[in-house]
Amino acid sequence: MYLNTFRYTPEMVDCKLCTEYQKPKGCTAQGACPWLAERIGAGVVGYGEAVMGSFPNRLGLQARLTMAEQLFNGSLWADEQHQQRWHNLMARFKYCVNTWRLPIQQSWSRQSLVRTNAIVQSV
Repeated sequence: MYLNTFRYTPEMVDCKLCTEYQKPKGCTAQGACPWLAERIGAGVVGYGEAVMGSFPNRLGLQARLTMAEQLFNGSLWADEQHQQRWHNLMARFKYCVNTWRLPIQQSWSRQSLVRTNAIVQSV
């Protein structure tokens, strides 16, 4: 089995290298960025741009998405207990933090990762 370990870097997903970019006009993509997933993977897209870019032509959602963006506090966890419950659930189903990666990992504390690895190893 082969695990793909390739990761995009911010330099690779620069808008000036995009097929939709034209020098005098800038980005000419209609609606959403065609390379949004790659840009998220490289860590160059913020929460607001990711949410709004995921639903570009849904006018009925725009007000709700704007509110979600404004209320976002920078963490996907409501509190420490919420984060711990998620880590426990992942450990119960034998998911290891080292086998999958998310851009949001940057907000995880080293202590919570060590705690999760200890839980995974004990299960």
